[in-house]
Amino acid sequence: MSHNVDVCIVTETFLNNRVPDSFVTIDGYKLYRNDRLTCTCRRRGTCRKLHSGGGVAIYVKNSITVLCSEPSNIYESIWIKILNNSTGNLIFINATYHSPSSCKSSYTDEDLVNFLIKSTNDRVSKHPLCQVFVGGDFNQLSLLPITIDTDLCILDSPPTRNQSKLDRILCNVPTLINKIITFTPLIKTDHLGLVMFPLIRMPPVRHKEYVRLHTFKSKRQFNTEITNFDFSNILNEEDPCHAAEMMEQSLASIYNSCFPLRTIWMSDRDPIWMTPVIKYKLRQKYLAVKHFKMTKAYQIEESIEKLRNSSVNAMGSCKWWRNIENKTHYKSSNKKICMTNAIPTYINQEFANRCKGVTRTMVAPDLEIDDEPPQIIPLNIIAKELP
Repeated sequence: MSHNVDVCIVTETFLNNRVPDSFVTIDGYKLYRNDRLTCTCRRRGTCRKLHSGGGVAIYVKNSITVLCSEPSNIYESIWIKILNNSTGNLIFINATYHSPSSCKSSYTDEDLVNFLIKSTNDRVSKHPLCQVFVGGDFNQLSLLPITIDTDLCILDSPPTRNQSKLDRILCNVPTLINKIITFTPLIKTDHLGLVMFPLIRMPPVRHKEYVRLHTFKSKRQFNTEITNFDFSNILNEEDPCHAAEMMEQSLASIYNSCFPLRTIWMSDRDPIWMTPVIKYKLRQKYLAVKHFKMTKAYQIEESIEKLRNSSVNAMGSCKWWRNIENKTHYKSSNKKICMTNAIPTYINQEFANRCKGVTRTMVAPDLEIDDEPPQIIPLNIIAKELP
């Protein structure tokens, strides 16, 4: 999300019906997913159904209007319909994953190609002015028949796995695309990600945010006002209800004068670290530089840097994932993992935060009064070699 994209297509999600949306939800985005229909039988060598893995998902910013989503019951594919509020046109986006082990699936390459051709032509015939984007991991699937039988064309994109172009993007408006670049995802994968930049982006959606700045100066002013305030009228009031109202009004008046409410305009184009407080301080820095108050501008810049560092360390950031990797030895070449008493508690707490919103029932252990709880002794655990 460091690229602040409007729509994000994810393939090979490895999700199933046991994984709730809250586990993979991203703040500020809506999730539309189509998990793989897996087979639970044990005949992995002869069963023609695919097992765990695969799946596709599309993340869309909350500010974008999504009219509907249409997941496929046969293929690992999903369509969403978006309304462009600025022009009124419709945008259809498709995410598809084609497994390299399609020979074991219930469909052939030709079936998937025909599905994409038919679904694309149906939407274009109903809405001639619509824009269509099809993206995903197609592996070795031939996309040439799609470009012949539809208005879609394959966009020129860099290789995403070694020198192979396995992840592709097709659209019917190539003149509106500026460029496509690759980036290295934070998750463990041998594919690079693609970011497509249009020539004209959708207009930003702005909304008001209200914030109060609790600076040291304002806190000192509030302390002075409370200390010098005359409470005699409230103490001499015989009616307790009226006295409570007078106290509430007096405190609210002092609080509003010391900590005034600021109106900040936020946009969905703001970077992930942007908060109302940071945007207000950036405006104050601009005014200080404009009036050649460089000392004040440097002080504001230092406070902004502190706020940025605190927001960057939030859950889901690069530093957060790096901390998880260091604690779990996920990318460590050392096969011996030193397990202390603090590490399991930390790992459980971190993944419990990721599962927030999921209702679970805590089962108490059935222990008798005389039983003592087992003691956990730190050990060196030998990690198994991954296949």
